[in-house]
Amino acid sequence: MTVTEIVWSQSGLQLRLTLAAENTWRLQSAMDGAFDDMGAAQTLAKDLGEPCLSARLPFETSQAERILSSFGLTIHQEGESISVRGALSQDEALFGCGQQFNAANQRGRRVELMAIDKWCQTEGNSYVPVPFIHSTRGYALFLNRYEHAVFDLGASDENAWEMLLRNAPLDLYIFENTNPARTLKAYSQLTGFAPMPAPWLFGIQVCRYWPDFSTAEGILEFYLELAQMLGGL
Repeated sequence: MTVTEIVWSQSGLQLRLTLAAENTWRLQSAMDGAFDDMGAAQTLAKDLGEPCLSARLPFETSQAERILSSFGLTIHQEGESISVRGALSQDEALFGCGQQFNAANQRGRRVELMAIDKWCQTEGNSYVPVPFIHSTRGYALFLNRYEHAVFDLGASDENAWEMLLRNAPLDLYIFENTNPARTLKAYSQLTGFAPMPAPWLFGIQVCRYWPDFSTAEGILEFYLELAQMLGGL
């Protein structure tokens, strides 16, 4: 049977599955009896002046059953928290979560999706967290919310990933594309494409962790060294 959405209840939760674009599924939970179509990606696209992707394509119910079963998805709500959980294969690697300093592969880690500054530390520290992960199995997941969230990527259970969200409904995009370039394009079409930065942003950038930036003398010394390196500016 061909439909544009499937709505069902699970453990007191009202859930909806739609096909947002080719190979791009959207799984949502209702909040106060309604589904919110304006998530973080749609808000960002609007702010960037890009069209918001909100289409619902027709699909076969058998396709939906395949998606839910192949990922082994379970959704659970307790109080003001909601979590979604899926299976991990033995050799699967997970990349993403925005800016991270510890490793490229986040498999086996618990990632807090929140901007946190830890001076010269590499664990649990990110200035640009992004609730998006890409798997070497060919799929990608995007939590379309801006509230604080936690991604458990095999830390508690090496055979499962879990996303925990508080005070917000679940809004999860599942990208089925096996080609990472196609997946990133689909993700960007959802969020909007960033504008070209100003020309000066392509110049020299210096990390604020430079050891001598704590004093005026240190800053001047660095400037003189830089000027000499660039030909005596």
